[in-house]
Amino acid sequence: MKIKIVHVAGGLTTGGVEAVIYNYFSHMNLDEYELYYISYDTPNEAVKKKFEALGFHVYEVCKKKENFFKSCKQVLDILKENEIQVIHSHMTLMSFVTSVLARMTGIKVCIAHSHLAQHITGFKKYVYAVFKWLTKLTSNHYFACGQEAAAYLYGAKLVEQDKVFLMHNAIDTKKFAFDENVRAQMRNELGVEDAFCIGHLGRFTEQKNPLFLIDVFKEVSEKRPDAVLVMLGEGPLMEETKAKVKEYNLEDKVKFVGSVTNPEQYYQAMDVFFLPSLYEGLAVSLVEAQCNGVPVVTSDKVTQEICLSDQYKVVSLSAEASIWADEICHLADGQDAEARKNAYRMIEDAGYSIVKEADQLDKFYKKVVQS
Repeated sequence: MKIKIVHVAGGLTTGGVEAVIYNYFSHMNLDEYELYYISYDTPNEAVKKKFEALGFHVYEVCKKKENFFKSCKQVLDILKENEIQVIHSHMTLMSFVTSVLARMTGIKVCIAHSHLAQHITGFKKYVYAVFKWLTKLTSNHYFACGQEAAAYLYGAKLVEQDKVFLMHNAIDTKKFAFDENVRAQMRNELGVEDAFCIGHLGRFTEQKNPLFLIDVFKEVSEKRPDAVLVMLGEGPLMEETKAKVKEYNLEDKVKFVGSVTNPEQYYQAMDVFFLPSLYEGLAVSLVEAQCNGVPVVTSDKVTQEICLSDQYKVVSLSAEASIWADEICHLADGQDAEARKNAYRMIEDAGYSIVKEADQLDKFYKKVVQS
């Protein structure tokens, strides 16, 4: 009998959570699983087809903030109709909602998965504390992408007691390894053959800080007239970001590619990867970029667990855009072609090889369902 698992996430685009789920299940024997995916946002059609081709049944439900009770009923119906055995929620703070619904249908394996670590102050801090408590209370298995994300949602005590399953944002390291031929092809396709190419991958949301990213790129372009910015992804702040690009007269220097299903090819074209997030758990894009050997510039709000390369620079979010620009330009000057070719080995040694990690997840699912 197949194990019926449903993954619940905010959306189904080219985001990090989706990439992690796909990476794992594309490296597992799916003959023993019946897979389901619930998205609270309209799925990207290309990504949806990709998941369905892998064997997932994809559902879209109403967003909780639009109609909470309708949303809950839709999720509840899906769980009942498909006789789900395992619910794996990637909603971090809101995982308790799906765990409660799962309990109502008799599901015994309720997994909460933390994908981020925020530094919240003020009233929100107390509200989020309640959400964390509810998540720990209603879930019976705790997952996280890293130590910091684990401590954020479940507390340091559970981490110290080894009660959190660390499901690393692992990748197919060979797939993301540097290839000179693909680099030349992609740079030609993007029209950046002789340019200083800065890349960014992420949803256009407040978390990813896209408007500040454009402020920094403006400074970079003044220092390096040959600079171009390639932005991968989509989201609610895309139009506002485009407006800022137009305001700065950078339309001919910024390329909005949209969602892609082959990010590994775009990393090849980049000279620097830029991620100035306001908060992150353990961004899969940073694993991918470092696997490709791309120098990385991130904010001090991104967990330092993923700092694996000596071509990785952290800059304070309180720093001026010009300082960020200096760091980006400086980092680009110290690249070593040979080191970039071998960067994937570093990622494997750090425990981010999907082959090994997928085997651990497979064993976990089978163990908890059988117990």
